[in-house]
Amino acid sequence: MFVEVMVHGKFAWSWPITDYERAVKLAVAFANRIRADRPVVIKVLCLSRREVETVFRFSFAEELAATETPEQAEEMYQAIKTTCLEALRNSSDPRVRADAMETLQGMGVVT
Repeated sequence: MFVEVMVHGKFAWSWPITDYERAVKLAVAFANRIRADRPVVIKVLCLSRREVETVFRFSFAEELAATETPEQAEEMYQAIKTTCLEALRNSSDPRVRADAMETLQGMGVVT
């Protein structure tokens, strides 16, 4: 449901899975522009919500609770909701759609 771009094992960018091609193009452009003394490792990973939480030790619920202002919490809530709704509308992968639905149910958007 998400596409994560990692550079040297560190999280760099994250988008909804519907932006996969954008993530790949950015990773390739970034790799082509880098001048480094050592090889640069860039990974583009497709991950479900559970995988994001496991790999990055990230909890959507905790992240929403830890935001500094109600406006920031609402902004993050809307971003997650929009990402999931886009995945439901645009993805033909049943696993992506199931993950999006589970996330929306956990958020109380759908029952």
